[in-house]
Amino acid sequence: MTNSAPHPLGRRTSRLLGLAASAALAAVVLTGCSGITNALEKVHEESFENVRSAESGWKGVDFPTWIPDDGTGIRNLATTNESGSVVYVATESDPIGCEEADRRGLPFDDREWIATPDPLPDTVWACGDYEVTRADGGLLGWFNATESGQKPGS
Repeated sequence: MTNSAPHPLGRRTSRLLGLAASAALAAVVLTGCSGITNALEKVHEESFENVRSAESGWKGVDFPTWIPDDGTGIRNLATTNESGSVVYVATESDPIGCEEADRRGLPFDDREWIATPDPLPDTVWACGDYEVTRADGGLLGWFNATESGQKPGS
């Protein structure tokens, strides 16, 4: 004898719950993948809404002083030993305390959010240890160590 009683939740509700569970699992897996990828690539990545939150949550080295106070959407990707860093900040302001100089290097990474101009300009702002240029409605800055153990600000 076959039990023909309907499922207590109904087929449609069961399917919706199954789809929701699958979507939640996919979100966890995909979010975890960037953390796994970053660990394998020996980098750390942070993002901040504004300068205030970035100053208090910056990892590894001191917060870059060239970032203007009106900066928002701040992103940082740096090697775990801090020998390379790429920073993006949305702002219409110029970087603080910088001088024009010939570009010496390139950003060490090209993640999707890193809006590297193509081609990179020959002249950039020299901002302490960082090189900075305009990019995608903001500023893109990068640091590349030129000797072992060097970090921005060291």
